[in-house]
Amino acid sequence: MILVVGAHSRNVGKTSIICSILRGTPEIRWTAVKISANRRAVGDDFEVSEQSEPGGDTDSDRYLASGAARALWLRTADSRMDDAALQLRRLASTDANLIVESNRIVETLKPDLYLLALDFSVEDFKDSARRLCSRADGYVVSPPHPASRSWPGIAERLNDSPRYKMFPPDYRPRGLIRDVRTRLGLRVDQFEVA
Repeated sequence: MILVVGAHSRNVGKTSIICSILRGTPEIRWTAVKISANRRAVGDDFEVSEQSEPGGDTDSDRYLASGAARALWLRTADSRMDDAALQLRRLASTDANLIVESNRIVETLKPDLYLLALDFSVEDFKDSARRLCSRADGYVVSPPHPASRSWPGIAERLNDSPRYKMFPPDYRPRGLIRDVRTRLGLRVDQFEVA
């Protein structure tokens, strides 16, 4: 399975969503991948690094602490997203279950599940999220408000996919873990899910 978590802006809960899924599916051996734009990229920059142990405060550390078997950080220029998709396909052929933090990868790779985090208190809306919001298989919403007036034209682009509400302080998306476990063919009743 390739599961992608994107968001409309920075710092709206993508990593928290991924960590919730990792904790909620402990019997799955996930490879967690964060894809970042290499803002200083010149030309064809492309770099992959693997975090081997939890212990810091990076997203990769959080993935490992939440139960990921492997945690990778892929930094790439926009011009190399096809290479990023190829790298993920290779990983999927050996690691089987990938959970990826990115929006842009959905333009070059069709995941089995694409979730989009929306925080209606944050005005910014990335162009990549604007282009891809109608492709989402589910929306993780925090706080659960109707569409913001600061996002003209967005409400019409959201499809009828499920909406999972996420609240502080735990930021655990209600119902999402149950649905992910069901999609993976895992028993829901043996694991506490909200």
